[in-house]
Amino acid sequence: MDYKDSSQIKSKNEFFSDSESIDLSEFYILKSILGSGSYGIVFEAERKSDQLKFAIKVLISDSDKNVERFNREINFLRRLNNEYVVKIYEVGFFLKKFLETIDFLDIGLLLNIKNNLSVNAIVLEFVSGQPLSKILKKNNQSFEFSKKIGIELLCSLVGIQHRNV
Repeated sequence: MDYKDSSQIKSKNEFFSDSESIDLSEFYILKSILGSGSYGIVFEAERKSDQLKFAIKVLISDSDKNVERFNREINFLRRLNNEYVVKIYEVGFFLKKFLETIDFLDIGLLLNIKNNLSVNAIVLEFVSGQPLSKILKKNNQSFEFSKKIGIELLCSLVGIQHRNV
């Protein structure tokens, strides 16, 4: 099935939900795993209502440290608006028993979820291609290009428009 990329959405407020009690399995289909890290799995997902493509990051560790880190990431992404950083659209959860039914998911990845019946998740803009770090290394981008991106990211973090720097 051919579906559209979520980067076509102009504003993160187009359908952002501040409620963190939304069961994302009602609205999204998990298609494949894009990657995994120390505390999360990132899925390629499709929104059921319009077949737009998203990335959904699921917290797979219920340690206090990782929950706090995940919440910091959510708060950071909510404040940040930069073309080089993915947009956050929704915050919600998946039931653990739902994740256990996904045939392409290694059940061993869910072993860190010991005490919870559900896991927190964030719906992010889907960006195809490679991470910026790989692009810079692969194409041997100039220092000036790297500096430009770095300045724009830092300005975005502190809420300064680039033209004011």
